[in-house]
Amino acid sequence: MKDFSSMTKSELTDFILKKKKELGERVRIVGYKGQFDDLLEFSDIIGDAYELVDAVKNTKAEFLVFTGWRFFSDIACIFAPDKKVIQANIKNDCPLAEIIDENDIKKVYTLLKERCTEKEVIPIGYVAAHYKIRSYCGENNGTTCTPANALKVIEHYLKENKSIFFIPANDAFNIITALNLPEDEIFVIKKDTDLDTIPANKKIYAWNVECYVHTHYKVDDIKKLKDQNKDIKIIGHKECAPEILEQCDYTGFVGDIYQILKEAPSGSSWGVGTVDTWVKRAAYEYSDKNIVSFRTDLVCLDMKITDYQDIAESLQSIEDYINGEGELKTQIDISEEYRENAGKALTRMFEICK
Repeated sequence: MKDFSSMTKSELTDFILKKKKELGERVRIVGYKGQFDDLLEFSDIIGDAYELVDAVKNTKAEFLVFTGWRFFSDIACIFAPDKKVIQANIKNDCPLAEIIDENDIKKVYTLLKERCTEKEVIPIGYVAAHYKIRSYCGENNGTTCTPANALKVIEHYLKENKSIFFIPANDAFNIITALNLPEDEIFVIKKDTDLDTIPANKKIYAWNVECYVHTHYKVDDIKKLKDQNKDIKIIGHKECAPEILEQCDYTGFVGDIYQILKEAPSGSSWGVGTVDTWVKRAAYEYSDKNIVSFRTDLVCLDMKITDYQDIAESLQSIEDYINGEGELKTQIDISEEYRENAGKALTRMFEICK
């Protein structure tokens, strides 16, 4: 393969744009809304978690190059096994995907099934969870969810009088608050929870984890913004801590925040609590508004892993593969065993949310 390591950013940009034009509709580059600006300029498909899941189901491209987190590539493999899926940088993944061990989940779920004699326990795995966990959910009559539709999925099963095992719940406390359930109907599980302390027949068992960006904002961060501008409106990502969301005028996930800022009046001021790079892109796109981040030092380092060279190498590998001159770079594949059950989980999610 061609050596891209010595090429400048400008040279890499020219190469990527040229190669995209040559490969045409056979290739689609897929980006996540929360990524860095300079990568999204190459993306043919951009969306939040739910939008990307939907998009990869419907695209006619033969090759999909993912520049965001690895779990999006996994989803493409599950729903589009006929396509060649490439992860531009194999190390790029959301920490939530690796933070919980599959065997720990199996232990807890087995225990819950034994103890919850009054209700069936439905496992719901976040779309960011490792595909093996989502597969386990599908195998056990469960489903998956995105941050944006988690509440709808949970409410669906509560109406069916099911108990829910929610994995992993970065914003467990916020979802629980939104459900308006009594505290004694919920049990929050952590990595160090003694299994003997897990009670029976609760409505929700939430395995809580923390995002190292959204859970580190402080109330003082918002106070400083308000001190600087008394007219500023505050909007926080729903994965922020409850005490942060209490200080917000609006809350939402990436898609929600995007829409709120888009519809905001020209000249209005906004303090936004999510990844700083995303906020900067919103500020650039909606330059008629004053949009600032809660804090500029809280950056998702995992989103920074993929770079121009990775995309260039991926496109070159596709051309070489088409010409019979090489293999695809970091092609993602999932065994039939996991693909079938993870597919069941995703299909149930779409059925619930249609």
